[in-house]
Amino acid sequence: MKIIHVREIANVAATLVDGLRRLGHQAELEPMRARRSERALEAAGIPARLLEARRINAYIHREHFDVVHLRCAYMGWMSSRRTSRGRTDTCYRPTPAPSSHTRH
Repeated sequence: MKIIHVREIANVAATLVDGLRRLGHQAELEPMRARRSERALEAAGIPARLLEARRINAYIHREHFDVVHLRCAYMGWMSSRRTSRGRTDTCYRPTPAPSSHTRH
């Protein structure tokens, strides 16, 4: 399978990509970091990661990944378009909201 993980948090995605490669999958990581040149956009009211997100979106569709694992729900648009090989499966992994209840 051809799998891409988008956004790195605490080295989790890198660990998953390494494990997937050891299992024989073609796995990649796009850490999605804001670039210095994009910080000026933020001052103008444009989200700092917009250019990086657009670049990754184009890459996802150009390379026809089978699975796209996203770590932020707002990035879901990145894999919503159909490709010539069919539908891309997307796994959303949003950060859970803190819970006021603790399970014991």
